[in-house]
Amino acid sequence: MSGEAYDCPKCGGPADMIEGKDTIIRCPSCGDTRIVLSIRTNGDILTLVEGTDTPYELDPAVRSARKALDAVPEGDIGALVDARNALAGAYAESGREVEGELLVRESLDLLKDAFSDSVSRYCNQVSLSAYYAQVRGSNADAIRIYEDALKMLGHMDDPAVAVLKIKRSLLWTRADADAAKKHLEEALEILDHCEASDPYAKVAAYEALRTISVQNGDRESASKYLDLELDERLNLLDADTPASRVAELADSMGRKAEELANAGDKDGAMKILTDAAELTVEVPQANAYAVMNLARYQQSTGSVPEDFAERMDAVIEALADGQDKRTRETLAQAYMFRSMSRDAEDYDGLTKDIGESYSILMDLAYKGDVNEMFLMSAARSYLVLLNMKDQEKARAVRAELAEIGISQMDLDRSSRSSMGNAGKSTRVDIAPRPEKPLPGRRLKRNIKGKQSE
Repeated sequence: MSGEAYDCPKCGGPADMIEGKDTIIRCPSCGDTRIVLSIRTNGDILTLVEGTDTPYELDPAVRSARKALDAVPEGDIGALVDARNALAGAYAESGREVEGELLVRESLDLLKDAFSDSVSRYCNQVSLSAYYAQVRGSNADAIRIYEDALKMLGHMDDPAVAVLKIKRSLLWTRADADAAKKHLEEALEILDHCEASDPYAKVAAYEALRTISVQNGDRESASKYLDLELDERLNLLDADTPASRVAELADSMGRKAEELANAGDKDGAMKILTDAAELTVEVPQANAYAVMNLARYQQSTGSVPEDFAERMDAVIEALADGQDKRTRETLAQAYMFRSMSRDAEDYDGLTKDIGESYSILMDLAYKGDVNEMFLMSAARSYLVLLNMKDQEKARAVRAELAEIGISQMDLDRSSRSSMGNAGKSTRVDIAPRPEKPLPGRRLKRNIKGKQSE
């Protein structure tokens, strides 16, 4: 913490912190004061002035937040709550979420008596309290916090209350799907004539209603809410739309295309996928997802365009630096798709593309979260190529796969796989497997190998 300003625990004057075997606050006037650790019964760790129960905060952000809290004018409840929330955030950042949650919940109780003067502020505090409960891993506590607030606020025709109903409903479970649906419908009634601070509030409500309808097997309602969600997203789309929201639009359009395709409307599906690719063209990552949705559909219908390889080049460039699982798996598939547009005699190009796909998926495997069937498909294709000209590398790949519990027998028993245009495929007489692998399927055992690489 070199360079940070500290206060003397005795006189309050400027001091320095000396780190060594002990933590010392050194004041020019008072000398050295030792800071010691104390563990509370709730598991929270405090730092105290030695020989006293006086807390002394070593974290600069916590100290700064405490000073701001001490400076709040008496009687200013709004400023007091804001300062306490800031201190809670500083606690959470320093790993003391328990202290942070206590402060936030205490502030919620403080605002409860004054919520009629500031519904929006109270609703925000409810959401913050529920967020801390979710971080702690208790959606049940979060739902209870929302429901307690809605017992008081549920009758109010206020956009902040509508947003609160939506947030509560996003935590729906099978057991309370009907209650969540009722909250969402009431929220939309409010938002039909009141504008929420979050322009995507109605989008979230429609999306939640769609997923509940899917869960209930109500395809007609699911389709209706998907259409409403899409209309709302398209109405909100402009030059300033955040990239993440543009990517969500591409996903929603992909879902609509899948619905149309399942209903036999191939032209409609192709049109909406093409529109998605055109609408997202100014946002590279979102456009990459849209182009991949279109590419998957074109592959399934055998209508691959002549510039397919160039499209995959653009996708690969757009996603190359992404590190989240979805981006990495999409990138791996883009390499596989590019291999399919290569000449069957282009051994080096095929090996490079499928090798890149395999490497990306193996990196995900070593992180413990990979689509195993996708990995086995890429590995199987890669080994077909390596067996032609590079037996040593093929042995290394087989050994690597064996380390994570995938044998050659597993590869042979996996779904029938063909490797691009290499003209190699193997027929395996086994019981039918799903055409689409289960997303996010984990490997057979935890991997310790490449954790630090």
